[in-house]
Amino acid sequence: MQLRDLNAALVQLPLPDADPGTASANVPLAAGCLRAYAAAHGGPAPGQIRVLPRDLAGHGGDEAILAWLSAGGFDVVGFTTHVWSLDRALLLVERLRGRSPGTRVLFGGPEVAPDRPVLASPVVDACVIGEGESAFLEAISDLAAGGLGSGGPGPRQYRAAGPVDLSSFPNPYLAGLVERDPSDPVYLETVRGCPNRCSYCFYAKEFPGVREWPAGVLEAIFPWAVANGVPEIYLMDPTFNGMPGWEAKLEAIARLNGAGIPLHTELRLESVEERHAALFRRAGFRSIEAGLQSTNPAALRAVRRTWNRERFLRGASALKEQGIVIRTGVILGLPGDTPEGFRATVRFLEDAGLADDMEVYPLSVLPGTDLRRDAAALGVAHMGFPPYHVLSTPTMSAEEVAESIRWLERERGAEFFAPVAPAFRDPAPGLTGFLDLRIPGALEAARASPERLANNLTLLAGDELLSRPGILEGFGQWLLGITPSSMVQLVLETDAPLAASRLDLIAESFHDPAHYFNRARHLDDDPQGRASIRLFRLTADARAAARALTAGEACDLILRWPARPAALARRLLPYRPFLLVDPGFAAREQRDLLRLYRGHERLVLKTDRPV
Repeated sequence: MQLRDLNAALVQLPLPDADPGTASANVPLAAGCLRAYAAAHGGPAPGQIRVLPRDLAGHGGDEAILAWLSAGGFDVVGFTTHVWSLDRALLLVERLRGRSPGTRVLFGGPEVAPDRPVLASPVVDACVIGEGESAFLEAISDLAAGGLGSGGPGPRQYRAAGPVDLSSFPNPYLAGLVERDPSDPVYLETVRGCPNRCSYCFYAKEFPGVREWPAGVLEAIFPWAVANGVPEIYLMDPTFNGMPGWEAKLEAIARLNGAGIPLHTELRLESVEERHAALFRRAGFRSIEAGLQSTNPAALRAVRRTWNRERFLRGASALKEQGIVIRTGVILGLPGDTPEGFRATVRFLEDAGLADDMEVYPLSVLPGTDLRRDAAALGVAHMGFPPYHVLSTPTMSAEEVAESIRWLERERGAEFFAPVAPAFRDPAPGLTGFLDLRIPGALEAARASPERLANNLTLLAGDELLSRPGILEGFGQWLLGITPSSMVQLVLETDAPLAASRLDLIAESFHDPAHYFNRARHLDDDPQGRASIRLFRLTADARAAARALTAGEACDLILRWPARPAALARRLLPYRPFLLVDPGFAAREQRDLLRLYRGHERLVLKTDRPV
């Protein structure tokens, strides 16, 4: 086979979205770079390396993606794997083997690294470790020449011989090689590599040095962005102001971004002075991320981070005065941290006026990192599978880790693990995300077309199905077998009481404890006890809703609005039930509802047509 004739596909599966009606913003930049490099270095033309379409990647169920892969007749399929997508990618490959046995499979991305289980997988032919462009081209060149598999028990491994020359291939956006919706931000690399060596991060090991993209990319990207109506540019530098010359780059961006396209990037606040803050604003920056992680000196030393309180506050104040939103990252469960240290970090951000945009993450002890290597010596217990969350440390027990989340929710008056809301609409053309099981034949139609099912499913069942729970349970077991990666929101429309034992049986038939969403939310202190399947009660009867709230049903309440009797329905609103608003409801009254639910707008569900 000639290399130029190779028929390849690239698959990037985004993080499961907590809003099933929102397309993923995880734009396949990496796929665009692979295609651009291959075309510039004698490989297949971009048209020969197809990328899983955006809607399918963001919303397609397992069968939908498999149908696309099977129909493509691909010689090779490459998966970019992350902690959230590794298990799903392996599942898809196992099933693809039975349908397209001649297709070779190539894995790359952050989950392909030392100590990762994929390096021993019998269903993967080859793995690209580290920076991908040149190693990917070498792998598919071997395939075209007649070989790709290792000939041994595990995949053949490919690594770049050295750092990729970033000037040797075009920017994939400018070359038209990234599929994007007009509402998507542009994710722009201006450097690769990070000057920091945080022990929990793998990025610095993937790119051991820091290299800049050619200066011409910045000069070209802003006119292109204006012409294409780009709403935001996310500069993906790990630390924008972490390398010499960053001030000159900031001045260049201020000069180039005359149209004022909103920008976002990650900074070290300690390096920001008032003159920089004004320049950030003039350049178009509307928000930044600042990775604080902790204010506990022992925790910071344990993961090789530095921090200066006074300079951090000075930088934050300067940016806030310019109206720039600061999203501050905090990591729960760092070695050396304590419950008191975690609380002190949160209260520091509250005192600084930064807590409203704070983002808290449980520590992930990633394979291949120095922290993972030293975890046993440090006494850090963690999951052995994605997302590799910390379980306990010598200074923070498992119960204290969980209690820290509960404290955070009480302290901030917020849900750290907000439930996925049902969506009474389909997410994209050709995909079914909403199944009204009250309609005769709906179950049979779904079973007949599994390739149309979305990765996030809202099922609406009424009293007729509830009177025959075995049918619902059987459908749940079928879904688990046909599209196990999907998440389900099961809405039960009834005014009748729902027994706890009955709800448990129904939910368990849809439940896979190993689902990534369940593992990622293992710290969620939720009465339902499951994340990948969520139960809801739907009613327009305020009396039935009040009884359900009093009984403490393991269901989230959805109140049809307007509900009756009106006076009782109004008295239920402080309990913050979900509201399913009739599309014919007066616009003025809808605005009144939204005012009542300010800060909880996600609980107000809308439909395009009556449900």
